[in-house]
Amino acid sequence: MTSERLRPEDLGFGRLFERIRDAVIVADAETQRIVLWNQAAARMFGYSASEALKLRVEELVPEPLKAAHRAGITRYARTGHGQYIDSDAPLDFPAVKKNGEEISVELSLSPIRPVHDADGDEARFVLAIIRDVTERKKAEDAVRQLNKDLENRVEERTSQLEATIAELESNQKELRQSEERFRLLVEGARDYAIFMLGPDGRVVSWNEGAGRIHGFEVSEAVGEHFSAFYAEEDIERGLPGEELRVAAIEGRFEEEGFRVRKDGAPFQAEVVIMALRDEAGNLRGFSHVTRDITARKEAEEALRSSLRSLADLKAALDESAIVAITDQHGKITYVNDKFCEVSKYYMEELVGQDHSILNSGYHAREHFEDLWNTIAQGDVWRGEIRNQTRDGSPYWVDITIVPFLDEAGEPDQYFAICNDITRYKEAE
Repeated sequence: MTSERLRPEDLGFGRLFERIRDAVIVADAETQRIVLWNQAAARMFGYSASEALKLRVEELVPEPLKAAHRAGITRYARTGHGQYIDSDAPLDFPAVKKNGEEISVELSLSPIRPVHDADGDEARFVLAIIRDVTERKKAEDAVRQLNKDLENRVEERTSQLEATIAELESNQKELRQSEERFRLLVEGARDYAIFMLGPDGRVVSWNEGAGRIHGFEVSEAVGEHFSAFYAEEDIERGLPGEELRVAAIEGRFEEEGFRVRKDGAPFQAEVVIMALRDEAGNLRGFSHVTRDITARKEAEEALRSSLRSLADLKAALDESAIVAITDQHGKITYVNDKFCEVSKYYMEELVGQDHSILNSGYHAREHFEDLWNTIAQGDVWRGEIRNQTRDGSPYWVDITIVPFLDEAGEPDQYFAICNDITRYKEAE
């Protein structure tokens, strides 16, 4: 099987390949050519499938990273091992769209078992699942910028206090104006819960985003201890106090965890708590920023569930059924291990052939004409066929052939699931 013939069905994806919301790309490790490209990838990068299949993967990589990319994929093609292949966690990388725009992505790389063509040559492929996290990165940068601005203000204030008394009065006025602008900025942020805590953990300020995410009005939140946003079991474990303790010692505390809304409903959140100190180093309180990431986490779990379901479905079929896929001309493009076991042919001997290689001569010509007339119209065909193994031994299969239709409604490939019924037929 050559990389030009590789189809989603070769990996057990089938139609689900196009239903996955993340970009899915398969590349030949030796040539670095893209061989599979789903619609999500087309939307993300701007290349149509026909354009993408003419590209090398490195054309999606920013110029400064291309040399490292080439070295890594060459090493994988040669050894079957790569630094980032099968990593436990997604990798953060920049990528380049067709229009030259650079985006931030989360990248998961997985090896695909080597595929052999009819000549026995081995090809290695890499599966990439890509998620555009550009907006998330911008949001994270915004939070970091807010923190940086706050730190800059503290430094600015420290330097101002070293000036003369006259300058101090002027600078204090400027600081008050700056704090008012910052207050207006924070209060207007809707996607982030931004509020201030006193040293004892009680809320002293509350923005619009905090009300939207947590469900409390300003009058309800101010004066309340921030442990009201935690589940009972987390309160019993002393989690709120521990987070403030870490922030006070280390300057900041960050985590992804669960919080609760006013109605008790839990949600997943990114949380940053920063200690605020005066010029003498005395603790004045804490800034607290929360972002609701429930939707992102649910999407990540849905992707993992889809991939597990695909793997389970393929494993179940390979274990119990004889499976073959042919193109619209009847040429075999894929067979599973069970097919090879029963027919006694190697996969390399079957791919590219039509099913006449298995013809035992038992059935009349009309039998196969009925089969092809049925599936060519897009209908499912079911029946029994006596085939012949590589060594000439006959075997019977109960077969169901399902046509897969293209966008025009015409069959472009056929999926066959068979069961070996030789013993049953011999008993008859």
